[in-house]
Amino acid sequence: FTQILVSILSTTTATHHHMSPPKHPTIPFHSLSPSKGVCILGSSNIDLFLYMKKFPAVGETLNASESNGRDVTLAEGGKGSNQAIMCAKLTQGELHQIKQAHHQSDNTIEQTTPKRHVFIGCVGDDANGQQIIANYQKSGAFIDVPKHCRIIQKTSSGHASIWVQETTGDNMIVLAMGANNKVTKQHVQESLREAKDHGCSVFLTQLEIPLDVAVLGLQEAKKLGMLTIFNPAPGRQDIPQDVWQYVDIVCPNETEAAIITGKSKVEGVVDAGVCAQWFIKRGVKTVIITLGSQGCVVCHQRATIRHVKAHNLGKVVDTTGAGDCFLGSLSYFLSCDVEVMDAVKWSNYIASQSVLRKGCQTSYPTRTELIKEQVKEQ
Repeated sequence: FTQILVSILSTTTATHHHMSPPKHPTIPFHSLSPSKGVCILGSSNIDLFLYMKKFPAVGETLNASESNGRDVTLAEGGKGSNQAIMCAKLTQGELHQIKQAHHQSDNTIEQTTPKRHVFIGCVGDDANGQQIIANYQKSGAFIDVPKHCRIIQKTSSGHASIWVQETTGDNMIVLAMGANNKVTKQHVQESLREAKDHGCSVFLTQLEIPLDVAVLGLQEAKKLGMLTIFNPAPGRQDIPQDVWQYVDIVCPNETEAAIITGKSKVEGVVDAGVCAQWFIKRGVKTVIITLGSQGCVVCHQRATIRHVKAHNLGKVVDTTGAGDCFLGSLSYFLSCDVEVMDAVKWSNYIASQSVLRKGCQTSYPTRTELIKEQVKEQ
């Protein structure tokens, strides 16, 4: 393995008081060209959150902590859904900016959000399935939701139980796949063709659906000329080796990267750099390995490996879904023809914002919030 050169593209908050604070990236929302869409193939769940001071030992019973008067929180989730909703949150308000320029003042989500993205997946014929579909429709950014996110009869919707340790924000998750296991290859092919016809230029998928369906999605999207992004999560060792030729960007976290590449562990920038080379040798053009509080490592088109540090914006409350926040943001910016490294830096900052609040999708900042934050800092 050749020597890894690491260059720092952004900095964390200074640990010494005499050093100046970091400059957060300015996202030029007004100059983006958002005319294309993102097609997301993935899972949709209802998440049950339990917050606790410590994780229980085997055989131990603990009481969950209360949050806003409740000790149980139910919310929409799933890797595919989280990524899709983050993409939608950056889309919301696009038309408002255009109307502002023409001195118009429509403010509702429906009036300011173009329907440009497609979500492909399945939900059950239960109340949770109806809630999940309503969540996509409410976002205002998705085309023909019930047509592409299909209801499967006599099947339960996906469900996740998420434990969050309050002192660190770390989490443990148990997933029941439910209807997510019912996504078929024919469904994917049909919806992908329609997504392409609607102008989707970026395809994103993960592994909370059947592996062979995710692989087919990458193959078909590549044939259709889309930029393909693969989030191989949860990590698994049985990913077919021929899939990498269909992947433009792969984005695992450090645990997933270790599982896929056969490493005993990935800790820090140098280990991540070694893993990045494994993917590059197999034909992937861009490798992004997320490292939690350490940010991420990027190798783009065989160039120097770069380390993009995380932003320390305050007390970490809940890290659940931060990686999905990153990927949803990344896919949105790439659909706007943003350069990869700029898209990574901006997505990294947005993900750093998400860990300051509880939950997954509820913790993700909106386009409006990000713009207001930038104005405040100027």
